[in-house]
Amino acid sequence: MSECTHDCSSCGESCASREPQSLLKAHHADAHVGKVYGIVSGKGGVGKSMVTSQLAVTMRRRGYQVGILDADITGPSIPKAFGIHDRAMGTENALIPSESKTGIQVMSINLLLENETDPVIWRGPVISGVVQQFWTDVLWNCDYLFVDMTSGSNAQTIVLMAVIGGFVALVEKSGGARAFARAISNKLTKPVSAQIACWLGGLAIYFSDSGNSLILGPIFRPVFDKLKVSRAKLSYILDSTSSPVCILIPITGWGVYVMNIIATQYEAMGIEGSDAGTFMQAIPYQFYAILALVLIPVIALSKKNFGPMAHSEQLALKGLTEEQMKSEDAIVVEDDKEVSMWNMLLPLIVLFIVIFAMFIGWGWPTHNIAGSKIRIALTSGYLLAAITCLIMIVKQKLMTFQQAFDIFVGGIQKMGSILAVIVVAWGVGSVCGTLGTSTFIVESTTGTLSPALVPGLLFVIGAVISFAIGSSWGTMAILLPIGINMAYSFGLDFPLVIAAVLSGSLFGDHCSPISDTTIMSSMAAGCNHIEHVKTQLPYALVAAAGSFITYLIVGFADMSAAIALPIAIVVALVLYFLCCKLFVKKAA
Repeated sequence: MSECTHDCSSCGESCASREPQSLLKAHHADAHVGKVYGIVSGKGGVGKSMVTSQLAVTMRRRGYQVGILDADITGPSIPKAFGIHDRAMGTENALIPSESKTGIQVMSINLLLENETDPVIWRGPVISGVVQQFWTDVLWNCDYLFVDMTSGSNAQTIVLMAVIGGFVALVEKSGGARAFARAISNKLTKPVSAQIACWLGGLAIYFSDSGNSLILGPIFRPVFDKLKVSRAKLSYILDSTSSPVCILIPITGWGVYVMNIIATQYEAMGIEGSDAGTFMQAIPYQFYAILALVLIPVIALSKKNFGPMAHSEQLALKGLTEEQMKSEDAIVVEDDKEVSMWNMLLPLIVLFIVIFAMFIGWGWPTHNIAGSKIRIALTSGYLLAAITCLIMIVKQKLMTFQQAFDIFVGGIQKMGSILAVIVVAWGVGSVCGTLGTSTFIVESTTGTLSPALVPGLLFVIGAVISFAIGSSWGTMAILLPIGINMAYSFGLDFPLVIAAVLSGSLFGDHCSPISDTTIMSSMAAGCNHIEHVKTQLPYALVAAAGSFITYLIVGFADMSAAIALPIAIVVALVLYFLCCKLFVKKAA
């Protein structure tokens, strides 16, 4: 073995490097541990520690030696449950667990802190190391060892996304959003006001990217036809107020998804920082989403169009018949029973009240709130909002309780594909971390790539990938871990780099012909799908070019978002009017 070449394929010797190795760490040599049981939950605050404590008490009453390993480092509660306040003792090579009055052995991070009420904000490897020490270095003497596991952010995210899916389904079926859309579409007599009203409706119905199009499209389609505004323009507005709105709001499924990826990556890298705080700071750097939204009222008010959109507007002005404009793929929605827009507004009000009440209870805005608590607040808010909507549906006799509940469950089931993407994202991040993908990229580009180019480069790469696969979420799963690693290695601003990835990822979702929101927008507007793609793409490229230029400016000038965002808007407007200079077409 002294001549080992480390090429196992040509070696027939038996050695430790090629034999299966156990990953289970051994307990302390002087410890005695019988059976071990782990207690875990999908989210915090649901009674996990209580179950652990009750199991321990029950087995102790039966005469067994019992221990509790409190692995919930960031939210330890076991010592308090048993009235243990003394510091844990130790020797040179071992930790001695504290005991309750009934003889239950306990080891928790609370017992090692100077002040048991001090918050623990450790992440990643530090937490893992402490839990491992509790397993290997404590002199346990128990027949049963119960491990109170931490509530991971991944499990919290799954629960939250499921509840959001149920809520969105109920609100859409309640008819409140459609009543709201009808209210703002009534008495529209001018093309400009119709476009602005549709844009405002898209901003208001922020909670669902696809629901946005499905609700607004069938309502505004006859309005646009009457006022001789092209269905291509309608589908463009629908598409540009779906995903671009959702990605800017932290309490949507999009925001939750992004924050989870950030939290997972921060934890893996041992980075101290708030996923929610980082996302909020990244919002003004999301130039593409903001520019896509800003361009809509500018186009409507200026009455100027260019490219294929100008041609579509000319055809609409000729007064084509309904039969000529009809699309076989157009989505037709049956008239709802007479309902009020409060079927949408009241649940949303409940949602915001619950969220902010819990935030304030945790010390916001003077204190930062941990990501786990934010997910708990969002889950609670969406659940109570869903219950409110369900009660309103049943009380108004729009459907039975069972029918409404089935819709809620159906909404959860529809999140299955999205949850699958989330799980894949976790897997991709884990694989990339194990293979050292980010490290390889950083090392390969060090010395050859200017750090100032990183945001712009990530935007372009994200745009290409997302346009090719038609999925912003899939692109985020690939690029966000790489982007965060590059930001860390090059000393770049995390929110800026994250925003560049999000902007590039959004581009494909917005205008790729195979994107679900692109397809849904053309169907909801009753517009030919290829026509929608052709007419929208030039406007999307204006927003993309403005975003790319601004990311380069920010990268080299190192400016704040307060300065960068106005620059991005000015650049996009200059590009838009420059394009219009080539062939100005005025709408009526």
